[in-house]
Amino acid sequence: MIKFFRFLVLFINFLILDGSHVFCNEIKGNSQGVDNIKQMFSSQSIGEFFVYPHLIKDYSLSGISIVEFSVAVDGTINDIEILKSLGQPFDDAIFDGLNTFAADKINQSYIAEGFRYRLPIFFKN
Repeated sequence: MIKFFRFLVLFINFLILDGSHVFCNEIKGNSQGVDNIKQMFSSQSIGEFFVYPHLIKDYSLSGISIVEFSVAVDGTINDIEILKSLGQPFDDAIFDGLNTFAADKINQSYIAEGFRYRLPIFFKN
């Protein structure tokens, strides 16, 4: 009976370890996709598309706007939602920047599946 119990414990450990190895590889693949998305929307690659509004240059306003949007498999940006706004001129700059970015960068990258992304944008004058 003790030998059977030891065999059962070893067998269960083998199943758990083998299954966790497969699970870890799946997580690694998913995290790599997440890293690619974060890199695509990093401030170095996307910051140049959001220009401070010229209408209010003299007021020296600074702050963070937060926008959330969906990216489809074909690279189009849909369902744009401004979660935190600094005002209409900044919102217009965000829409213009996202349209330019989608036409310029996203179509050139390979997107395996659509996703939703929340992007903070810092405007500083």
